[in-house]
Amino acid sequence: MSPETLEQKFTHFSDLREAGQIEEAIAGYKSLLAEAEKTLFSEVPEMLAVTLRIQEKYQEALPYAQKSVDWAIKANDNKHQEANCRRDLAGILADLDRTDAAQQELQKSLKILVQENEGGLNALGGTLSFMAKLAAKAKDFDQAHVLNQAAISLTYPINLISPERAGQHYLFLLHEADIYYQESKSDQALDFARQALAGFEKLGQTHRRERAQKLIDQIQNPPSK
Repeated sequence: MSPETLEQKFTHFSDLREAGQIEEAIAGYKSLLAEAEKTLFSEVPEMLAVTLRIQEKYQEALPYAQKSVDWAIKANDNKHQEANCRRDLAGILADLDRTDAAQQELQKSLKILVQENEGGLNALGGTLSFMAKLAAKAKDFDQAHVLNQAAISLTYPINLISPERAGQHYLFLLHEADIYYQESKSDQALDFARQALAGFEKLGQTHRRERAQKLIDQIQNPPSK
């Protein structure tokens, strides 16, 4: 039986995304936009933007990320979701080298999580890790490690957390690998990337596993200068 409600269809396309069927997920999310707008279901444009980001289509992802923030603000029923949307928007802005705008969105996201006390460990960790990526982009590697290690610390103990938080734990390890890679510290980068790869394989998270393998390949086969 095919899914009928908006939430069921959204979950179905998200399952496709987790299985690595990225094009199908993107098409699915796009097909839900008109229906989602009626109830300001901001998760649809948010996940569309995030999925386009996997394909490095940052410019195409940007308006959907902005739309998700707008809908979350208008809905005004879930500050946690607004914080998530702002964090994802910040990541895309950073990818487009709009660092100041990204920092502003991250600060708004963090303010919501702290003041409203609704974010929980997942969203707070995600925001800290994005702040770490911005610090690394600015070559402030010491600050990047401090922020990302703080994010990692929120995902322990690994054996007692949900699969969702376990996936976030390994994603933060991959971010740590990328920071070391940007520092040209290949041994540390490879160690964290391999830990992340093993975790994603265990959880069956295909697209994240592919990201980890891509970074490992880059570390082991650096471009010629």
